[in-house]
Amino acid sequence: MTIRKDKKGKKLLTGESQRKDGRYMYRYADRSGKRKTIYANSLEELREKEQIVNKKGVSADNENMTIVDMVESYYFLKPNLKTTTARNNQTIFNIIKHADLGEMFVHDLKPIDLKKAIKDLYTKPQGEHHRPYSYGTISKVYGVIKHTFVLATEDEAIKKNPCNFALSDVIKPERKEKTALTRSQQANLLRFLQENPRFHKFYPTVLFLLETGLRSGEFLGLTQKDLDFTQRTVTIDHQLQKDRRRGPYIETPKSVKGYRTVPLSDRAIIAAKELLRQKQETGKDLIIDGRTGFINVTSRGKILVNSVLGHKFYVIQQAYNEAYPNDKIEQLSPHILRHTFCTNMLQRGMNPKALQYLMGHSSLEMTVNHYGHETAEHAKEEFDRIMGS
Repeated sequence: MTIRKDKKGKKLLTGESQRKDGRYMYRYADRSGKRKTIYANSLEELREKEQIVNKKGVSADNENMTIVDMVESYYFLKPNLKTTTARNNQTIFNIIKHADLGEMFVHDLKPIDLKKAIKDLYTKPQGEHHRPYSYGTISKVYGVIKHTFVLATEDEAIKKNPCNFALSDVIKPERKEKTALTRSQQANLLRFLQENPRFHKFYPTVLFLLETGLRSGEFLGLTQKDLDFTQRTVTIDHQLQKDRRRGPYIETPKSVKGYRTVPLSDRAIIAAKELLRQKQETGKDLIIDGRTGFINVTSRGKILVNSVLGHKFYVIQQAYNEAYPNDKIEQLSPHILRHTFCTNMLQRGMNPKALQYLMGHSSLEMTVNHYGHETAEHAKEEFDRIMGS
């Protein structure tokens, strides 16, 4: 008979096991014959719960497990997550941990109680957070809790899923659609950057993003080696991210589809060469995770990161709107320029599957429905073309 042991070499008893994330679990049948599971962070804690189960014939976890305990057990201890995903997961977990709903007991939790707790996130300050959370943040929290309850129900850790309702049943959705820049806004923005001494150096950045549709991290991670002016292409096989503790680092693309070769237009090549010229003026050549030759280097010789670029775009947007009050831009960011590129290509008749490749999207639906935006300007042009034919 094989003796089962945990990672520390301790013998595991019948029904006990250790998960890949290091947590311990014990499976047993209650008095009615239903399979149950309890969890613990240590073998000692697990066996204390086992004693309660064996004495009372009830699940110690069902009586004492809180929402934050269940979320930690089922959702946030996934292996092999990208750094950014793991960081985002930790952020959501911390919100649940410090919010009032995190301390709610799972045992006999009713939907109405959970709905109220979620609504409180939207209307009342929570724990160390001195103001209510935004709809977008609550949407992420709700998604995690809902998925966790589904997993716990499937594992029979709980009898019923109290989160079997839509978030829209609790909070009215706030949808602020990201809109692509119109043709006039694109032309005015580029003209503004060319003519404004303060923002002139950002002209090649905006132009390159408009002409390639790269993600912010992909653009910031570009090196001279990635650009091939002979073949007129840019190779995307990495992205630049920044962590508060780790600092700037290189990450693999967002998905397998993120690995791609994007063709460069004449204007994209002009922009890329100007970016290289600006970089050479700094006299700096940085090395990050073994890569060198980054083209996005600040005047102080530091790598340009997403937070800094996002702030620069915000400042540019404010100045542009003052200069063009009759053609204001509601949102300006690298992501908006990516939306604009996708919309431009669809309006020019590019095959959606080809555009999906250029965008690095995992699905065609993402390319067409989420990133392709029709404009009144283009709709009128199409109407005039059809009516005039």
